[in-house]
Amino acid sequence: MAIEYTVMIQKNIINEKFILDKFDELGYQYEKKEMLENGTNIISFQKNLGFIVYLSKEKKYPRNIWDTIFQKDEYKFAQTISFRIEKNFSDFELLYTTIFNTIFKIIDEFSINLLLIGNGGNELLFFSKEAGLLLNNKIEMWNKPIFENLLKEKNYRYLVN
Repeated sequence: MAIEYTVMIQKNIINEKFILDKFDELGYQYEKKEMLENGTNIISFQKNLGFIVYLSKEKKYPRNIWDTIFQKDEYKFAQTISFRIEKNFSDFELLYTTIFNTIFKIIDEFSINLLLIGNGGNELLFFSKEAGLLLNNKIEMWNKPIFENLLKEKNYRYLVN
């Protein structure tokens, strides 16, 4: 079973150029790009970073609704960015650091509402201007050293439910 993280973004603002520029800033070039008929961009960084990025746009009702633990009302989103992780990639620190730094760059640059979902629909984090960065306290990954390092300069709170 593959591991996948999906970022649900409230507005349709992230494009292929943004993704390519962010990875280029880190010194990584894509290995392969493909555009599917449904408008999904697939950008592979499998060999160097251990994942593939799926950039989907223009999510419409009912495919743009998520009942979340982070807010009372259902969360409406316009686009998704998914990171599908290669099982056999060995440098997990590089892989997770790159994925989560990309997510934090989206937050920092656009200050836009987003929800991060892991495998099995586990809600990992939520960001909004009003609430700030909220982490799901039931997810044990936040206690691992790699994530403690990624979060040490972030202003965040745990959701206690």
